[in-house]
Amino acid sequence: MSIPDYEQIRADIRRLVDAVIRPNAERIDTEGLFPRENLNALAEAGWNGVLISEDYGGLGLDYVAFSIAAEEIGRACASTGLVYVMHVGAAQTINLFGSDDQKERWLKPIRSGLIGTYSTSEKATGGHWWFNLSRAARDGAEHYRLNAEKSFTTSAGQADYYVVQTRSPDAQSATDISFFIVDSKLDGIHAGIWEALGVHGNHSGPLRYDNVRVHVRDRLGEEGQGKDINTTAFRRFI
Repeated sequence: MSIPDYEQIRADIRRLVDAVIRPNAERIDTEGLFPRENLNALAEAGWNGVLISEDYGGLGLDYVAFSIAAEEIGRACASTGLVYVMHVGAAQTINLFGSDDQKERWLKPIRSGLIGTYSTSEKATGGHWWFNLSRAARDGAEHYRLNAEKSFTTSAGQADYYVVQTRSPDAQSATDISFFIVDSKLDGIHAGIWEALGVHGNHSGPLRYDNVRVHVRDRLGEEGQGKDINTTAFRRFI
């Protein structure tokens, strides 16, 4: 595999940032607007799928290219930068651990503007994002029920899907966790108000899941595989 031209990558993303993202930055922060216009521009140019293969509509680049894009975006608009990084992290988790069906349904539409994010930390455990009190419950052979209160979910109430971490149904310890891809349109998802001293556009507010019914096909990996997912994917983005 040839080494990407990182200087050209920086020049390309900087042109988009200067044309679209930088002019919107002050308004987004002042008015607390979710940066949808910025994200759509990034998606159209392929940057929202920077790590995803071209087979799924991405750019198929590496983590250095991703870091360059994140740097240029964040330098112009911190809110867009945070949303972008959390989206790429969620998408890459599906890219690494998802089934072919999940990749078709959740990665291909990214080029058309689909946005994802992580939803992991819980109020009672503060910044210990790997420690969850919530627990998934089985609902028959083909569904799970999720009940959880998540804090600081970037793009809460705005993302199209959430990569949700919770304890496995039969968990015996805090490290026995599972991940689910949760469609934001499902019943029972409630986003709280985002209040902060700055970075007002990223909407990193609380998110509550009340008896949310998730199909087994949207479990990410196997039950109890969450520790591996955290180690190899999630920790690269925090």
